[in-house]
Amino acid sequence: ETARKLAEVETSPVKREHAKIAVRMVGLVYEDETRVAALTSRVDGRLDEIYINFTGVHVEKGDPMVTIWSPTLIKSQVELFETMRSETEDGVIKGAEEKLIQYGLTRDQIAEIKEKKKPILYVTLRAPISGVVTKKMAVLGQFVKEGQEMYIINDLSRVWVKMDAYESDLPWIRYGQDVMFTTPAVPGRKFTG
Repeated sequence: ETARKLAEVETSPVKREHAKIAVRMVGLVYEDETRVAALTSRVDGRLDEIYINFTGVHVEKGDPMVTIWSPTLIKSQVELFETMRSETEDGVIKGAEEKLIQYGLTRDQIAEIKEKKKPILYVTLRAPISGVVTKKMAVLGQFVKEGQEMYIINDLSRVWVKMDAYESDLPWIRYGQDVMFTTPAVPGRKFTG
C-alpha cells in the first residue's frame, strides 16, 4: 500500500466514448453570403433624393433609401388609372398593379396612388433587407439604368468565421462540430458556433 502511494498509481474504469482533442486554428470573420442584398433600379430614372449618404449605416427593411423620378413609372401609373376607368374586371387591374410591383413599388404605394387618383412623380425605393450598407453607388442627381446597383446591404446579425487548419488536424475535424473562438475585437468574450 505504501509503495502504491509513493508510485502515485491511479486506476480508472475503461469507457467507450469519442476521443476529444482541442484543435487551435487562426481564422477571419466574413459576412454571411446568404444574407446580402442589392438595391437595384428596376427602371431608368433620375435619383432626386438620397437618404443614405455613406457606407456603414444600419438600415431596417423598408427604410427609404432613394427617391427616383422615372417616366416609365409615371406611364405605368397612368396605365393603372386608365385600366381602373375602363375595365371592370379585377384581373386586368391586378395585372396593372403587378407591373408597378415589378418596378419596385410597394402595395402601400399602389394603394395611395389608387386613392389619390394621380401618379406619384417621385417614388421612394426602400431597403430590401435589414442590415449595414457596405457599398454605396447612388449619387444625387444621377441617371440610373434598369438593373443598375445603387446599394449593397449586408445583414451582419449572423457572420461566418473561416478558419485555416493544418493538414495534420484534418482527421479531427467533422461537419457539425461545436466551435469556440475568441477575437481581439471583443477581448475576454468567447463565441460558440
